[in-house]
Amino acid sequence: MPNNPALLSSLAEARGQQREVRLMGTSAKYWVYPAKGKAKGTIVFVHGFRGSHDGLHAIIGALEDFDCIAPDLPGYGLSEPIKPKHDLPTYSIWLGEFISSLNLKSKPDVVGHSFGTLVVSAHAAHANDMASVVLINPVSKPGLQGPRRFTSALTEFLFWVTSKMPERGSRFFIDSWPVIQFVSSVMTKSRERDLRNWVHQQHHSTMKNYANSNVMYESYHASIHHCVEEFAPKIENHTLMIAGQRDDITSAKQQLEVSMKLPDARLVVIPKVGHLVHYECSGEAAALIREFLTEGK
Repeated sequence: MPNNPALLSSLAEARGQQREVRLMGTSAKYWVYPAKGKAKGTIVFVHGFRGSHDGLHAIIGALEDFDCIAPDLPGYGLSEPIKPKHDLPTYSIWLGEFISSLNLKSKPDVVGHSFGTLVVSAHAAHANDMASVVLINPVSKPGLQGPRRFTSALTEFLFWVTSKMPERGSRFFIDSWPVIQFVSSVMTKSRERDLRNWVHQQHHSTMKNYANSNVMYESYHASIHHCVEEFAPKIENHTLMIAGQRDDITSAKQQLEVSMKLPDARLVVIPKVGHLVHYECSGEAAALIREFLTEGK
């Protein structure tokens, strides 16, 4: 499958079927992407911070031989916020309830990206309802120990400040074109103009798709004060970690250190890419996922 994320995203969008379920007292929206032909398995996708289900479309579009399911996490996309705090334990419980609500005949494989890797890892450490686990750009070490620890601390402070502001003023700052463009430009490592422009377009669309500034602050706080390493020894699932060599959140060296703490993990580091593997190397990531999930079958 060629690495054309725009094309792959359109393929996923064409397959997607929107559905709804009530979990923890609120509405949760999710999308089902049926396989073309006989499915090789079922994969549940969990998106990252300040994202929504369609942020993983480029990978889903390349996995047409799997039944794929992608929810919007509470407070993001079209899913309503939940009354409990938007912290990692709550998201972990929510994921378990979501998987249960699907009434699948067998355990699904679960793929998480960025903050989604924390949700998946926290759940995997205490549950037995997932088959294999794939962690894309895992937050393996706390954000305050990563390559951009100062930026992480400053960002948390800014999100805290904006969570105390009137919503209109908060969004005027957080959703402003310069702020989103700066974040996107820093995170995008590719020098291909068309790809960079497409990534920027994605960020300007998805980064505004959250319920309120309080959700943003609570989930960001969770994202930098927890890490995969915290749960690693208890994750017994067969696990694939896909990391970026130039990831600004968790370095490749840190990823290797944490991969050694998982009982059954394999680490693949993709060169010349950072924290946006799902955008910049979607075709390659999908190929790695397919190989991992079908080996021995």
